[in-house]
Amino acid sequence: MSKSSAHVDRAVRIELLRAKAALEREALVSSVVGAGRDLTPSALAKDVWPRLASMKGTTIAMQAYHLLRRYPVVGSSLSALALKGGGMLAGGGVMRLLKVAGLGFAGFKALRMVQDARSAPSARALRDEATVQAARRTL
Repeated sequence: MSKSSAHVDRAVRIELLRAKAALEREALVSSVVGAGRDLTPSALAKDVWPRLASMKGTTIAMQAYHLLRRYPVVGSSLSALALKGGGMLAGGGVMRLLKVAGLGFAGFKALRMVQDARSAPSARALRDEATVQAARRTL
């Protein structure tokens, strides 16, 4: 009797370990999908925007200063964008026009991302749920 009991106990233990592994895989898939959603440019922009709106001008200036000190590549890129560009194209007006057009395009895309995020949060949740379901099927 103890042999069959030991066999049943072992089978139950194996099933419990399999269930635990399946739950851990599902939690991992859910975490990866959530991290992917949180690291999209629109989610990062939504995260930064309320903080910038609530900050004072001096706080924003200090944050920009610390950012430029920590990442010198950002500062050199901004200074390169600020230069006139007469060396590349004669006149410099063309470069200014390109810069303004680029800034306008970036602003337009940011506005579209904000509008999409406000209008369809449920669509994003459905897409994420579909991704989780597809990942579950592959496990």
